[in-house]
Amino acid sequence: MEATTMGSLFDELARREAVVRQRIEEISEQIAELAGLLEAEEDWLSRLAITWETVREVVVRRLERSRIWWLSPALPVRVWRRPRRSGF
Repeated sequence: MEATTMGSLFDELARREAVVRQRIEEISEQIAELAGLLEAEEDWLSRLAITWETVREVVVRRLERSRIWWLSPALPVRVWRRPRRSGF
């Protein structure tokens, strides 16, 4: 009887070990998938940051050429607008 009990104990331990190994494998796969998603989102964020910088540079250059300035917190410079000439 003791041999049967020990055999059952070893079988149960082996079963539990297999379950845990399977969960570890599944979690590892999820981590790999999430790491790929994270990398893609970080790349996208980097491209957006570069786009913002490029847009700021273009806007500032156009403003400098046109000499039209106004205060804008979105731009890296203080800007003011030249008064318009009107017939009124």
